[in-house]
Amino acid sequence: MLRLSMLVAAFGLGLGLGAEARELEPLDFTVTAATPAEFRAQADRVRTSLLDGGRHAALSAEERGRVEALLDSLQTLFDARGAGSALSETDRLQALNAQGEVNSILARNDAERVICEFVTQTGSHRRSKLCLTVREREARRAAHQDALRETERERGARGNAT
Repeated sequence: MLRLSMLVAAFGLGLGLGAEARELEPLDFTVTAATPAEFRAQADRVRTSLLDGGRHAALSAEERGRVEALLDSLQTLFDARGAGSALSETDRLQALNAQGEVNSILARNDAERVICEFVTQTGSHRRSKLCLTVREREARRAAHQDALRETERERGARGNAT
């Protein structure tokens, strides 16, 4: 049991999402609240990131529901027992696990998450590293699809003209 309390103390109820490889506005969901009202403000930041155009707007309905349920359960816990050091060891562990699950879901669906890959430039054998955010990759993919559709449409128009 001592080991568990050391783990909870070491994490301090904080499993933040760090910015990777770039200067980003980190959305750190760390439960550092001393009061239920402070937690509510932190949870509201997470909920705002789930809205259309938000950093985590790409969450599926199932994932969004799970995040909401976890935030609600944390809020219920903090409303009933307080927050921070007022929580029992069991409550801190429950909060840590819920927070970890929320962070995991958000990290997988973070539009600002940076993904790096090695690419070979056309006409060259040299590989270079290309790092883009998920949002940038999606925009690039959509632009390439639009260009391909335009090319196909032009080919179809020329084929019909002859």
